[in-house]
Amino acid sequence: MNRVKTLSIVAVFILALPAFAQEARPAPQREADPIAALTTEFRALRAELSAAAAASLRLQLLVARLQAQEQRVLYFDRLRSEAATKRLNAEQARSALESQMQLIDPADTSKRDPEERRGIEAMMKQWKTQLTMQDRTVQQMQIEETDATNALAHEQGRWNDFNARLDELERSLTQR
Repeated sequence: MNRVKTLSIVAVFILALPAFAQEARPAPQREADPIAALTTEFRALRAELSAAAAASLRLQLLVARLQAQEQRVLYFDRLRSEAATKRLNAEQARSALESQMQLIDPADTSKRDPEERRGIEAMMKQWKTQLTMQDRTVQQMQIEETDATNALAHEQGRWNDFNARLDELERSLTQR
């Protein structure tokens, strides 16, 4: 979703690593023994390298979590879209059936012979049953769409929360 934001956070981490390293490295000591000074400097460099590696791992974990959350949002958006399409199709099928039923005029059937009238009445009864089933289908599709919309909103809220934490982390790194 927001690759630029992810890349900017990566850049902030990379730019902040030298700042961490300078904070981790103690000020050089003025010692008479050059081996002790080199040992101290070597230990400081190892600590700096360890801190950089840990920061890199944390960064990779944050990026992976952000990508996973983006995938969840996309998944729930697709579910919501599919549910909306199914609901729309069910509503169209119901409307078509209802239109078919309205084409038959009850006054017109009274003028027909009894056998033809019974056939029309049986067909109308069957259509009413189908209409009831279509109503249930439409209701079920509306529930599925509502559930998918709610799940999407929840995941977007989680993504926004995660993104806010990354923004906060970015601000804290730029203040150093």
